[in-house]
Amino acid sequence: MGISAENPGVVVQSCRRLRDQNVAEFGASPKVYSRAARKGEPTALFEYGLLLIDGEGGPKNPARGRRLVERAAANGNINALRVLAAAYDEGLLTFKRSHQEQSE
Repeated sequence: MGISAENPGVVVQSCRRLRDQNVAEFGASPKVYSRAARKGEPTALFEYGLLLIDGEGGPKNPARGRRLVERAAANGNINALRVLAAAYDEGLLTFKRSHQEQSE
């Protein structure tokens, strides 16, 4: 199971509210987030990742959305780090075992 629109978790819901406020206040749109994400901007990677997970402003793409959220976290975006930590804590995401661990 992964982060999904059907099972978002409390932290994801909180981040969605913040994104909705940004859209209302600053006019940020999926296109704006997409352009900035292509440039590697961590906040845009996170926001666009959530948009893809939710399917807002275009078709749903949870796998790509998760990868963008993970990239945002790797680049220090605190909201992405919180979402991923909460998702692991809630059992929505799991760590893949390495080949070496599986053979032990």
